[in-house]
Amino acid sequence: FIYVYDLNTGSRLWTYTAGGAGSDYVTSINISPRGTVFASGQIETGGTTAFPGNTGNPAGMGLDGYILELTPSGTFNSLILVQAQFLSNAFVNDLAFDLNGNTIFTGFLGGTALFGNSTSGTPVIRTAVRNFDVVTGKYSPSGVIQWLNSYSGNFGLSDDMGGQVIVNRCNEILESGRLDNRLYIRKLNNNGSLRWNIDGPPNNQNVNDTALRFKLINNGEWIMQVFATTPGQFWVPSLVIKGSDPTCP
Repeated sequence: FIYVYDLNTGSRLWTYTAGGAGSDYVTSINISPRGTVFASGQIETGGTTAFPGNTGNPAGMGLDGYILELTPSGTFNSLILVQAQFLSNAFVNDLAFDLNGNTIFTGFLGGTALFGNSTSGTPVIRTAVRNFDVVTGKYSPSGVIQWLNSYSGNFGLSDDMGGQVIVNRCNEILESGRLDNRLYIRKLNNNGSLRWNIDGPPNNQNVNDTALRFKLINNGEWIMQVFATTPGQFWVPSLVIKGSDPTCP
């Protein structure tokens, strides 16, 4: 569900509820440059019937990722469904908007999924190399995919995950998450090409470090909370890292 409240009075303005009996999630919410409300996550119940107001977007055969757009008053506007294929798993963890109003997203993929049509009208299909691969991409305001990147680690059973994505004032993309059970930060240009990357220290398959809560602050600096696990622990927030990007002060 999505609730919108009046910050002055605390009263609820509207509610939008989707999904059903399956395991359905909302993991990110944002306001587009057009003033519409965007949400992303994963839906198990079925693309056509799960979202009230949706008349298209048939479900895949697995756990589908989604990017949902609602009007400012909370009614259905559009839906991008990442259609997971048989026994596959797609998840859109986070989304942001570039300076041209395109939607940038990151998440993960297990198995095979259809990410919609490219600008040439050709469906974009991607299959994970490992257990779960990171996926990051860009959709136009009309829902056409512009590019799609995927990254896989070296551990055969590593659960790689795109955690957060942000766009700086130079219209460049910074993404963070977990790859090979260690944190990563990548900077991309607006066409999806790699500018630079930072990887955390090497770990074994019993340790997970994940870059989460990734924010831009003043003068091109960024700050991040890192979640870490070691044997016998589970998702312990361990430290905060601060860095800078001199190419976009």
